[in-house]
Amino acid sequence: MEKTKKILFVDREKNVCKVMEDSLNLFGFNAISRRDSQEALSLLEKEDFSLVITNGGIGILEEIKSKKPDLPVCVTVEYSSPTIAKKILNAGADSYMVKPFSITEVKQTIEKLLKIA
Repeated sequence: MEKTKKILFVDREKNVCKVMEDSLNLFGFNAISRRDSQEALSLLEKEDFSLVITNGGIGILEEIKSKKPDLPVCVTVEYSSPTIAKKILNAGADSYMVKPFSITEVKQTIEKLLKIA
């Protein structure tokens, strides 16, 4: 796989960012992580990404989709229910994952969203 698929990973937890960035880079993606939602939004204005995975909630999701409606966004959540899932998807998320998730689940979600076979 080419390293042209640039992924922005946003999570407040430093260790999660490090593990995800390292893992996604090992899978052949060009991964960049940010712990601050505002920094992530600023970076999105300056650089092009193929996908965003964020734990920033519906606020950052709506900001991303208002500026880049075609950019796939996956939201990570601490727990899920039908109500939470519906709220996230109705806000514009293309997918969501419940923590803790496996790196295999992340890779499969990315491949699905980016339509990589």
